Amino acid sequence: MADEVRCIVDIRSGLGEGPVWSELEQALYWLDCVKPAVYRYDPATGENRQLDLPLDSTIGTIAFRRRGGYIMALESGIKVVEDDGKTVRLVCHPEKGRDENRYNDGKPDRSGRLFLGSLNKADRDPTGALYRINVDGSCRELDGPFVCANGMDWSLDNRIFYFVDSGSRNIFAYDYDPATGDLENRRVLATVAAEEGTPDGMCIDTEGFLWVAHWNGWRVSRFDPQGRRERQIRMPVPQPTSLCFGGPDLDRLYITSAAMDLDRPTLEAAPLSGSLFMLEPGVKGLPPSWFEG
Repeated sequence: MADEVRCIVDIRSGLGEGPVWSELEQALYWLDCVKPAVYRYDPATGENRQLDLPLDSTIGTIAFRRRGGYIMALESGIKVVEDDGKTVRLVCHPEKGRDENRYNDGKPDRSGRLFLGSLNKADRDPTGALYRINVDGSCRELDGPFVCANGMDWSLDNRIFYFVDSGSRNIFAYDYDPATGDLENRRVLATVAAEEGTPDGMCIDTEGFLWVAHWNGWRVSRFDPQGRRERQIRMPVPQPTSLCFGGPDLDRLYITSAAMDLDRPTLEAAPLSGSLFMLEPGVKGLPPSWFEG
């Protein structure tokens, strides 16, 4: 049944996040930011396996590299892990020495540059920012400050960049230059009401609509390109965090969630908090982009 949410990995992750589909492996990679852990879920077998990767601090983002391996946003810096899963190279660390912050959601654009946000760990002060990590390893701060720079994606014509500022509960749209990766003309596309939770992770489908997870909102929503909500889907957990399309036809929506900061009554009411979910929404998504550095 369309829009039927199913738990596919029953696990009490602290902060499940960052799902990304591997077309080559036909598998889903996702994170527990605070453990920290990188998981690989195989839909064919149902196996969810923790990868043995060199994680020396909390992790906010993982993305695939064209030449093999991964780029990861760790609290200790933006690092490349080579195909052997062991060799690590620091790419850049624009927030070195800023102990109040950590890196959060990120995603490569269609030119292979990594866009990445940071957040204030106390979830209080506007100390976070939005960055672009270029293929040559150079870094540029694009916008800020934000309390919590979060989910992001690009329009189908690659001319608009969508971005979630969780601190203000706004989904922003920017004019985007695909040649340079520069942003301008920030405006509010949609604002999530406080009683509906906080907008978190985001992805786009092949109809140009945005899917957004609502932290503390028990739901995910679908917004049209003008910011009008087209659909809401109830979740069995209060803290859905992020989402991406996957599957052989990219018609499955995978949704991560978190158990952190939930009291005992809430956990008893939502025992699947922290688990990985999937639904078939009746639309398809786009394949993920690679980091080209």
